[in-house]
Amino acid sequence: MKSHPESRCAVKMERGFSLLELLLVIAIGVILASLSAPLAIQFYENQLVTDASKQIQDTLDMARTFSVTNLGDAPHGLFLVPASHQYTLFQGESYVTRDVGEDQVYDFPASVTVTATSTEVVFSRLYGTSTIDEVWAVHAGTFFRNIRIHSSGNVERE
Repeated sequence: MKSHPESRCAVKMERGFSLLELLLVIAIGVILASLSAPLAIQFYENQLVTDASKQIQDTLDMARTFSVTNLGDAPHGLFLVPASHQYTLFQGESYVTRDVGEDQVYDFPASVTVTATSTEVVFSRLYGTSTIDEVWAVHAGTFFRNIRIHSSGNVERE
């Protein structure tokens, strides 16, 4: 029986990735990451605006509910301080004459801007009508949500 010389001297080959294959996979990963990063940033900004506008709307609804139920035998309102990225749920006829011990201060993200003509809204006791009738704009980057405050006291996000 004759044996083939190739079988006797067979060289065992190691399996693995070449440097070229590894660099190609890394390059594809970098390209995919660079294409998806802007989308991730846009999603994040949109979510910040959605969350901030929802939180402000919920606080306005809470102020109205407190006023309608005559909690503390006083009206309630919201005072917005856009420069410090805060707003305060207060009890009283106005922010200036409020009961400071009842204040509830809320923050919104620094990258979110709230634009409003009136920075104070007070809801009347029992009826819940508001002292303003306007739209507050909540925005970050190219994304925005409007919060409409009706004189009837209804608050809605647009």
